[in-house]
Amino acid sequence: MKNPPTPKELECLGFALGDIDLFFRKGYMEVAFGYKKVEFPSDVKVCETFLEAIRQGPKEFMDGASNFLGSSEPGAAKDYLA
Repeated sequence: MKNPPTPKELECLGFALGDIDLFFRKGYMEVAFGYKKVEFPSDVKVCETFLEAIRQGPKEFMDGASNFLGSSEPGAAKDYLA
């Protein structure tokens, strides 16, 4: 399939889908994607929200783990991950 629709979040990372190839092998299916570079994303507001979520994700995870364990010590979150 040539020029499939590209999620706007991928454009924020600097590329768009160019094509999709499906290969049917013995017992499984393989999916391959080609890409093309994008200089400017089509929706800047989506990019701002998406990139902020990527930046804040690890902090929110650690805060959630600390709240779940009832401790704000960094070691508590490490125990939660283990």
